[in-house]
Amino acid sequence: MTAFEKTGLLVGMLGRWCLVVLWIGWGAARAELRILPLGDSITRGEGAAASLIPGGYRDPLAHDLSGGAISFKFVGDNSSNPTDYLTDTFQAQHSGHGGWRIDQIQNNITNWQGAFLPDVVLLHIGTNDILQNSDLGTGSGADTSHAVARLVALLDTLFANHSELHVVLSTLIPIQDGRDDFVKDYNAALATTVVPEFLNQGFSIVLVDNYANFVTATGAWRPELYSDGVHPNATGYEKMADSWFAAVEEIPVPPDEPPPPPPPATLRSTSEVAPGMTAFDGDIRPNLVRAGAPTLDGVTTSHEPSIPGTFKTAGLNDGSAAAFSNLTYYAVNEPVGNLPALVTFTLAGSATGYDITGVESLAGWQDSNIGDQKFQLQLSIQGGDFLDYGTYSAVGEMGGFASKVSVTDESGVLAGGVTAVRFLFLNPDAVQGGNAGTVVRELQVFGTPSEPAESPPPPDTLESSIDLMEGMDGFDGAIRSNLIQAGQATLGGVAVSHGPSLPDLFTTAGLNDGSAASTANLTYHALTDAAGNLPCVITFSLAGSATGYDITRVESIAGWQDSNIGDQKFQLLLARSHGAFLDFGTYRATGETGGFASRIAVGDSSGTLATQVTAVRFVFLDPEASQGGDGGTVIRELQVFGQPSDAELEKVEFHFVPGPPSSAMLSTPVSGSATYVFQRSGTLLLWEDLESREIGQGDPGLLEFTDSEPPAGRAFYRILRR
Repeated sequence: MTAFEKTGLLVGMLGRWCLVVLWIGWGAARAELRILPLGDSITRGEGAAASLIPGGYRDPLAHDLSGGAISFKFVGDNSSNPTDYLTDTFQAQHSGHGGWRIDQIQNNITNWQGAFLPDVVLLHIGTNDILQNSDLGTGSGADTSHAVARLVALLDTLFANHSELHVVLSTLIPIQDGRDDFVKDYNAALATTVVPEFLNQGFSIVLVDNYANFVTATGAWRPELYSDGVHPNATGYEKMADSWFAAVEEIPVPPDEPPPPPPPATLRSTSEVAPGMTAFDGDIRPNLVRAGAPTLDGVTTSHEPSIPGTFKTAGLNDGSAAAFSNLTYYAVNEPVGNLPALVTFTLAGSATGYDITGVESLAGWQDSNIGDQKFQLQLSIQGGDFLDYGTYSAVGEMGGFASKVSVTDESGVLAGGVTAVRFLFLNPDAVQGGNAGTVVRELQVFGTPSEPAESPPPPDTLESSIDLMEGMDGFDGAIRSNLIQAGQATLGGVAVSHGPSLPDLFTTAGLNDGSAASTANLTYHALTDAAGNLPCVITFSLAGSATGYDITRVESIAGWQDSNIGDQKFQLLLARSHGAFLDFGTYRATGETGGFASRIAVGDSSGTLATQVTAVRFVFLDPEASQGGDGGTVIRELQVFGQPSDAELEKVEFHFVPGPPSSAMLSTPVSGSATYVFQRSGTLLLWEDLESREIGQGDPGLLEFTDSEPPAGRAFYRILRR
């Protein structure tokens, strides 16, 4: 029996919630499914000639879910075409857009996922690609391969944004004319190719056969279920709801989780309202997120402003409010650009992030009280999850006015190490005219680059040996295959701060070419020569192992025939899991003869210097010895030895505590046999293991760790899974 012969057949697999890796915002405490009905007019609930079937499939589905005691919340960017039941139960939201194709959903889905954080997506899309004959396929017969490829790209985006998302994908319902051949071709691809492909990648996806609801056992259309040849009537929508429900009731509700940390208690804010919509325009000044500032890396918004021909997204941070094009309007009721609206500024120019000292939102308009504003402020620290820094509002009592909300902290700094700032604009919940909402005149973020975190000292278990030998080639016989030798699959690339001195004789390639047979196989970095003076930074990126490498030994071999430039001194740094470089000591070898070779070998008493290493860096320095000529070091070969690390520890939870708590707890859902490690850091550079637990098959589904003795200052916590 095929998927198109059995009504309600589910093709797929569910239940991967326990392996969740939190995407931005998914850590909120709740025990409900956030469901995004996603698609076109059939998701919105349209009937014949753009008439509406109130609630479409969403109303009967909401009744089914409530009757089945499933805790859920419909989410989406609009609330059009509700029923009284959907409105009264706060379940009117969806993202069904009449006439939309797959590409139009693709253009908006990342912002919608970021704004509404769905756990489940109910997806029925592709009908308008067929109705509009929009690049369906090769043009041969009823081929829809190009439309299917766009659907695959959309699913790629959905899962890239949230790897543990549950997608309930529907076959298209019939189009009751000759174009139904395209529907059948498209649906067949879903069952035979698309869903199996994503299942094989480990994603949670099921296929519900809504097509079967609208045909008889012999495949004939059932016109009694349609408003026209495309859209269902109320009975047809009920059939769809039954199929959706059968899939959703198999999805596990996420377990209760500890709430995210509250906003710091030291936050302070002021809300000001003044007559005249330009009252605060004089406060617009240079700041971190102003367009053109080197501190701004990019801006993403969940959607364009209402009345986009008049207002511009660029008006959020262009440094001006002189004209309508310098303003941004997000409406409550306007179909295009409804609140909530998500605005994210990514910061650049500082590897350490920024100490944010103040955030301002300026709003204002000439009437309708749409100078009102309400927003939640969120900050991301060192690229981590966005954290809540409070919700603020300013509401006026006059028709035309301006408002300004300023957020600061009594310490002078809201947060350090900030790499992104997010405003989530909400319904001001005020008495407003027109389409209501907020006219944003300017958003401003003030701060300075954060000071680099102090690097931890080198491990005290490091061991080194320093050997000298007469004759510049004394250690050339020790050159052998290693992780960074040119041509090895383990070498991802080499970066050198500058070329060697005397580049016509020596080459940068001589650092790791596996030979010291001639001067072309050597590299000379001089102390006083203008071309290639010390210090010199040499970085080797490792490749070929997704888990990095366990480094067991590092060697530097130097030597020359005179001038004591077989002397050497360097600092060794290692980067783990593509993180910051950490200091592994500074080493020096100097001789007392004119021509000699030196070898420095660095290891660790444990047998391993570091695990999961992804890059190795040498900083060659002045050997601080008695040397002739231009001084410096002739490097004959650099060598790094090791083997691929074991399976990488995967981050499954991350938590930031801005101030000294009495205790800190972090939990994660678990599934199957694995090792979970609870770690703490004050710098994000060095992590301390607090506890490790082995979890076997059948153990409890929620694992909790507690730090009963947290540090006095801020702390970062994470749970890793192997």
